[in-house]
Amino acid sequence: MKSAAARIIFTMTLGTVLPHVYASTPTDDSSNINTTIESKLPWVDDDNVDVGECLDTLGRMSPPSAKTVNKVCGTKSFCEEFDPADLSEDDSKHLAAVYGFASAQACFDAYEQNPAASSQDTKPKAKLPWVSSTTSDYGKCGDMLLRMYEESPPSGETVNEVCGTEDFCNEFDPAIVPEDDLKKVVEVYGFKSPQKCFDAHEQKPTSS
Repeated sequence: MKSAAARIIFTMTLGTVLPHVYASTPTDDSSNINTTIESKLPWVDDDNVDVGECLDTLGRMSPPSAKTVNKVCGTKSFCEEFDPADLSEDDSKHLAAVYGFASAQACFDAYEQNPAASSQDTKPKAKLPWVSSTTSDYGKCGDMLLRMYEESPPSGETVNEVCGTEDFCNEFDPAIVPEDDLKKVVEVYGFKSPQKCFDAHEQKPTSS
């Protein structure tokens, strides 16, 4: 879950509370993991994660413990929060100071191997088709995008076909979608950011 929304909430929260973090000695429940790890921490799969609960946990006014984030969000989503490519230098330092991981790999190394990684077929999943927005009916698309937030939303395949891939994936952008709406579409469609959505689709054809 390399969610842009989750990361923004997570790092903003840390920025608010870090003065208290630096001034106090972490408890066992809220501690960072700076000590030598003798045994691997348990891997928690994120397939059945409650996205809303995960985002709420990341947005707590006090930094949640690594154990709590791992349990609620899953190990993959937790460790991906430490990817320096997606963080500012200050945010990366803040996360490292609180949790003790300087990179996503350092976090993954502290945990047991993902059980699914050794048992799943390594064959990559087929990409979803890229649909150009130039072929879409804008009126129909507008109605379709609104329905994404209703109680019975259309399938991702339908939205992608009607609106085009770019418009569909942009519905997962925390910069333009309110937090409550974002939680809903992430939970329904499974894409935690526009990039996650784009990555699941075929590459956009280059104009000739």
